[in-house]
Amino acid sequence: MSRGYENALAALRAQDRIDRTEIDQFRRIFSWRTKVIVYICAVVVLYANTVFNVGVPNRVTAINFLFTWEFVFLPVIVEFAFTYYGIHFLLPRRIKTTDFNLFFYDPRNMGGFAAVGQLLKRSYYIYTAGLLLFFLLVYGPVLLSVDGYVPGLFELAFFSTAWLVGLLSIGYSMYTIHQLMSDKKERRIREIETEIHQAIENPYDINNSNVVNPDKLDDARRRLKQVRNTRVYPATFTMWSQIAISVLLPQLLQLTVQLAL
Repeated sequence: MSRGYENALAALRAQDRIDRTEIDQFRRIFSWRTKVIVYICAVVVLYANTVFNVGVPNRVTAINFLFTWEFVFLPVIVEFAFTYYGIHFLLPRRIKTTDFNLFFYDPRNMGGFAAVGQLLKRSYYIYTAGLLLFFLLVYGPVLLSVDGYVPGLFELAFFSTAWLVGLLSIGYSMYTIHQLMSDKKERRIREIETEIHQAIENPYDINNSNVVNPDKLDDARRRLKQVRNTRVYPATFTMWSQIAISVLLPQLLQLTVQLAL
């Protein structure tokens, strides 16, 4: 996802929209020091949970289990968590606070934010894939009719919480970008509306109005058409349909299994 983040910034052409001093804020999500601190805390929690909660049958199993989690799974999970948080919470907030302008001549009619929408969608797909993997690990034995195994309340609560976090993240990021695009679009429409008023004498009286500046009026109409055609969401109908499926699928699977137990 880090490469996708960089590609989205390149497609966004941040260097053409904001000052150079602000570009570094977009390229840096979190410092390595922050990641290392969180990783160490996660390792401590892993060991504590293993010793006091899970338990291990023998020393060899303990070493294999802890080594796999400490050096394989945890680094990936920590990196993914930071990148996902940066994409869905930091990036939209920074775009909004740095006063990005929309590219109203965008051939996709998304104000130049199509790459951002794709990044939000794909990162949420990966999040959903991880959620489905957890579902298979927890509920797989149930589906395979393993005797005596029933997922506990912790697994149910964790899955539901993770699903809710994913829903809130995609909702927050999309809504924040929508607010920015909608505000920018409305502001430009009002500016063009003012120009149209200036180009017409008696603009509120259609019978007695007179165009005093035809060139200015034609130019304003041309720009108004470009602005009005621009969407206020960085997503198409197909993208929204795909996101909706990704949102509903994990919870539907869990509810189906819970009802079958």
